[in-house]
Amino acid sequence: MGAVDIAIEELELGGEPSEVVIAAYRNMESGLASGGLRRYDHEAPREYVERALAALQVDGRSIARLTNLFEEARFSAHSINPTMAREALAALRNIRSQLEMV
Repeated sequence: MGAVDIAIEELELGGEPSEVVIAAYRNMESGLASGGLRRYDHEAPREYVERALAALQVDGRSIARLTNLFEEARFSAHSINPTMAREALAALRNIRSQLEMV
């Protein structure tokens, strides 16, 4: 079982929805970084994702959705609900599946 699988299992156990969303995004970042696409200090989340998508040539819907959820959880005053946390985990699973095929 890989690190992303373990992270997904841990996140599925629950927790504060905003923390789950942020952790899911961080796990995506870690996975991309381990594949040679680390986020630079000067990059905003969207800049990083755009660069990663250009390099990976994968369907970016899940990456974009996870990034949007992350930005809302991290930078807005809106509350994150459990449905959004489940969406983040589903996006992370989809990203993992796509990267396994690259």
